[in-house]
Amino acid sequence: MKTSARLSACRFLVPGGTAMSLTASLRIRLATTLLALALLLPATVLAAGIELQEQDAAAQARALAVRAWLLNPSTLFYNPAGLAYLESLSFSVGDTLVFPNFNYEDPAAVNPKGSNINKVVPPPHAYLTYAREIGFGRLGVGAGVNFPFGLTLDWGDDFAGRNLVTKSALSIPEILAGFGYAPIPEVSIGATFVASPAHVYLKKFLGKEFGLPADDGIPIEDATVEMSGSGWGFGFNAGIQARPLSWLFLGINYRSAIHLGLEGNAHFNIDGLSDRSGFPDQKVETAFELPHIVAAGIGARFGSFYTELDLDYTFWSVFEEIPLTFPEDKTGALSQSVPEDWKDGLTVRWGNEYAVSDQFRVRLGGGYDQSPATPKYLSPMLPDSDRIFLMAGAGYTFDLGFSVDLGYGFTYFLPREVSGHACTAADPECLDADGNLVPYAADGSVNWVGNRFPALYNNYAQLLTVTLGMTL
Repeated sequence: MKTSARLSACRFLVPGGTAMSLTASLRIRLATTLLALALLLPATVLAAGIELQEQDAAAQARALAVRAWLLNPSTLFYNPAGLAYLESLSFSVGDTLVFPNFNYEDPAAVNPKGSNINKVVPPPHAYLTYAREIGFGRLGVGAGVNFPFGLTLDWGDDFAGRNLVTKSALSIPEILAGFGYAPIPEVSIGATFVASPAHVYLKKFLGKEFGLPADDGIPIEDATVEMSGSGWGFGFNAGIQARPLSWLFLGINYRSAIHLGLEGNAHFNIDGLSDRSGFPDQKVETAFELPHIVAAGIGARFGSFYTELDLDYTFWSVFEEIPLTFPEDKTGALSQSVPEDWKDGLTVRWGNEYAVSDQFRVRLGGGYDQSPATPKYLSPMLPDSDRIFLMAGAGYTFDLGFSVDLGYGFTYFLPREVSGHACTAADPECLDADGNLVPYAADGSVNWVGNRFPALYNNYAQLLTVTLGMTL
């Protein structure tokens, strides 16, 4: 941000500035902090707590430990090498109902307790596959669509942190097309092309601390800003499966990073202010990558019982910072990079399946998932933490090839507390080289130590998946 813009922001964040300077200052603060939050939502929501790999009931019931073996059309998503082992023409369609429950309390008792207004997120999935013997081995192909990333949160207009976020919604579906090829029965390879359209929405309040006066001179407390953005990204999955022994199954899958370019718009709702020329709807652009993911599994079959252990490693550390560009900005001071400080994460999954008969199967699994979010940037937009999950379900195949699979999952987020406070003269981090208190940051906001929304989070989520299938 330019030096002149920084000085302007610091000067006019306190009462007494001219109306024109105040408006310019507020535009800088609002655009850089609020629009940044809206467009950072895709990256933030991809944290361990909200990555929805539950895109098939049978896979979910096994805690997604399916990289080494999954005789199901959804192997197109989990490991395309498995397409070669499917039978004939197969189709499956289903839905996952996600019930998030996020709660917080302020350890200092400054803010009241709160919880989100529970919103059911129903991301669907559908897959179509075909496999057959060819001259040299076995070939399977497939296409599908699913929603591996998505979240809807509504904290309500009375939420203590409504100046951070009140409502948010994310949708990043995937359109898939891939193949699997087994030159010999013991080894198969596969790849999937992925196209991802993304859309985000966010709403938040602009409180009286922004210093925006109404026409009657009284500070406005209920102004809001609504933001949305969309864009496309492309990537691929590649996988290998091996069966060196009749009872031993091995698999590895790589999900490439997906570069997403998003264009967004912001709309301000400011009742009581007749002159809104300083708050025009404005475009903003950003770009970031969904991270690389490497997953490997080893499974074993003992008669009618199958068990598999998977490890997923996600390279979240690609989120060091995210650039924001304002192509229509006349001040020349809005474009900047917003820092992030994420860390890579490991997920451990253990899944089991028992064939009660040729038609009926029961499944059970669980695991542990590390959160990439660091304490400084954790917020109600995504109150994430390390989590423990337990999955269970069953499936039945009828004589005509029609199948029904059910999966249920419970995710418990380990309690997580983040702290922070406004700068004081006793905080070394708030003093300049001469030992003077610096009350404002470069973007014009009040300087702060630690997290800007101190809270203790206690969260959980439930997932219910139903998948209907047909093999001809």
